[in-house]
Amino acid sequence: MDSFTTTKPNEKTTPNSSYIKTVVTTGSNCEICKFRNYANNNPNSPINKIWEWHTKWCPGWKAYQKELAKWK
Repeated sequence: MDSFTTTKPNEKTTPNSSYIKTVVTTGSNCEICKFRNYANNNPNSPINKIWEWHTKWCPGWKAYQKELAKWK
């Protein structure tokens, strides 16, 4: 696998290849974060409030969002 190759989220990939390429390009585990997944599935929970607060200052989240914007 070429570590500089990126795929768009809507391209056909194996489940792990999308994750690996996202982590390699952004250095972030946001794609598979259990905390993020729980917060997204439980929008009225206190965990979601913490998640929203966290995303305002987290450099990893900002890098992840910037990388996703390139794919659009």
